[in-house]
Amino acid sequence: MKFKKSKALVAALAMLCLSTAATVTGTVAWFSANRVVTATGMKVKAKTEGSLVITKTSALPQSDTNTRTVDMGDTTAHELSVCQHDSEYTHGLKYVTNPGDVDEATGLAITGKTLTYDAAANTTGEGAVNYYVDYTIYIAASGKELTGQTLKVELDADASSDINDAASIDFYYATNASSVATESSTYLGALNLAGLDAVTNNGSATKTYWEISNLTIPQAGSGAAVAFLMRVYVDGGLKDTSTTTFCKNVDAEDIDNTDLAVKFTASTPNA
Repeated sequence: MKFKKSKALVAALAMLCLSTAATVTGTVAWFSANRVVTATGMKVKAKTEGSLVITKTSALPQSDTNTRTVDMGDTTAHELSVCQHDSEYTHGLKYVTNPGDVDEATGLAITGKTLTYDAAANTTGEGAVNYYVDYTIYIAASGKELTGQTLKVELDADASSDINDAASIDFYYATNASSVATESSTYLGALNLAGLDAVTNNGSATKTYWEISNLTIPQAGSGAAVAFLMRVYVDGGLKDTSTTTFCKNVDAEDIDNTDLAVKFTASTPNA
């Protein structure tokens, strides 16, 4: 009886050992099948291909230019007489020659009166009248030329500033250029800060940004760039159309010395 029990115990122990061995073997085989290996010590660098750079010098961005933000260098505000964009001629500025016929509360012509205009050109010398101030910047690409780009131009301003109720910018641009003229062929459009306020601006065609499509942005150091001339003027908040309005009056003392900023963003469509 004892012998039979011993044989049964040995058989059971043998089965247990086989089962354990199979489990261990299976576990080892599982690890082996994954072939775990490790690589360490890798060094990589991020390559910037075509980041935008900007400069305000006529020498254009050079190969070592790496600026993303350029300070136009004004230390005091420019004193500008009020004028407005002349939409009848696709570009240019004008001022009202009979301001006494403007309703100070609305900026519109007094009932029964017709406003008259003249070209708004800056003058020099004693008693000079300035209607605008021009700023020119140049944009290129570091790394390599960028092709097929959409360049977005938008105002980036302090929403709490009173200048937002008064300032506008006309944009002129030229590609592969070292300068840009203010003419209809180079005119991109106007951005009106007051247009962000529906109460201040009654116009229906106000834009908060412009886009240039399928643009090639030259490589910095190539001797070319996308040149922008930004003509800044005070219009007091455009209202209605060029034929029925002057501009809403804004007290000069309410316009502070706040900086205006313009942001340029390049992107590849459907990228």
